[in-house]
Parts: sequence; C-alpha cells; structure tokens
Amino acid sequence: MSKTDVEGADVFFNGRFIGNAKEPSDFSKKIREKRRDGSFPIQMSVRNDPGFQTVLISTESGRVLRPLVIADNGISKLKNEHKVQIENGEMKWGDLLSRGIIEYLDAAEEENALTALYEEELTPEHTHLEVDNVGLLGVVTSLVPYGNHDQSSRLNRGSKTQKTGSWIIFCKLSLQA
Repeated sequence: MSKTDVEGADVFFNGRFIGNAKEPSDFSKKIREKRRDGSFPIQMSVRNDPGFQTVLISTESGRVLRPLVIADNGISKLKNEHKVQIENGEMKWGDLLSRGIIEYLDAAEEENALTALYEEELTPEHTHLEVDNVGLLGVVTSLVPYGNHDQSSRLNRGSKTQKTGSWIIFCKLSLQA
C-alpha cells in the first residue's frame, strides 16, 4: 500500500482515506489472512469494490456481524473431527474463531463472499458455508411453518406473531416466580 501513488484502488479505514493499493484483491486477501490468524481484530471487515476501485476496511461498532464457516477451494474448514470435539466439550466457539475455522462477516464484506447453505453445495467458487441453515432466516422467523415456501411479507407477519407469543410466555414465567 502506498500513500503517494494514485494507481490502483483507494483504501479507506473507517471512512478515512489512508492510501492506495496497486493490487486490491491481493491486499484484501492479505488483510483477511491476518484477521484469520489473529493479527487483526476478528470484528474487522474488508471489502474490495472493483466497481468503485476502493477497498473499505471497517472496525466501527454497531455493525451487524454474522458467523460463517470458512471454505477454501470448495472444502469446509469445519471438519467432522471438530464437530466431535465440540460435542465432547474439548473445543469451544472461541477455539473455532482463533483457529480460523469460523469468521464474522458484516453486510459489506458479504458482497465479496459466496456462501453455501449446505456443505454438499460447496463448489471451488464458494468462500463460506452457513453455520446452520437457521441463520439464513433467523431464529424467530425459522419458527414460521413452511417459511421456505412463503412470501417475505408473510414471514414478517409470522415472525412478529412468534415474538408476541414468546413475550407472553416470558411474562407468565416471571409472574409465577
């Protein structure tokens, strides 16, 4: 990265211009590798936007981050042996993050990602895999019956109904205590 060259993509850190990258895709890849090995914060996001010739790096608070399993050349980094270790209590969520198996992505970085819903769907182009297919809709919306066949407006109405129902259960439990 250079602060004086005008070639390549402009690099912005939390909205401030910090320089230019001659090879923005390589630069973005190196930032991701540093984040995955723990050199940079796990909440950091990097987005390469070739259309605007910019690289956006963000560590600002308030961004919604979602966990995804990293996939390299169509192969999930989350192996069956990891799943067994998790079931046996030998491995925790933090271990998956520190070992570069799972990472957090925000909406901007998801623009550069191709996420598969199921492991069987992974191709070499995929960069990530859903941790669980419930994550696609969210916990509350996934409780709506046949949600994968409904319109979005019906899912919104159904999720609001689910939230109302869970609130009633919470109120009854707290009154009984």
